[in-house]
Amino acid sequence: MLAVVEIVCIFAIPKHTDMTNYTTYQQVIKGNLFQIMVVTGKYNYISVTKKTNNPFGGKIGKDFKSFDEAVASYKSGEMIAFLLQVEMNLLEPVRTTEVA
Repeated sequence: MLAVVEIVCIFAIPKHTDMTNYTTYQQVIKGNLFQIMVVTGKYNYISVTKKTNNPFGGKIGKDFKSFDEAVASYKSGEMIAFLLQVEMNLLEPVRTTEVA
């Protein structure tokens, strides 16, 4: 007598661990357009930039390791509020990009 054996293999394909997510938020503060980019994944940092009309690379900004570090470096209440809103996911992102 022959026995039929069925072998089922289930492979879980893990999510690519080298992915980096870039999430961008924008807000106008005192007539200037500011952008916060939150980078998570392979690299983790927060980039705060002031957009300018300079055609040769119009950005003035700084990178921070955490939201606490970013909040501590600004004195403007509006900028601090913007950073805290982004940290608590209270704002809709302008753009989200995932890069390997």
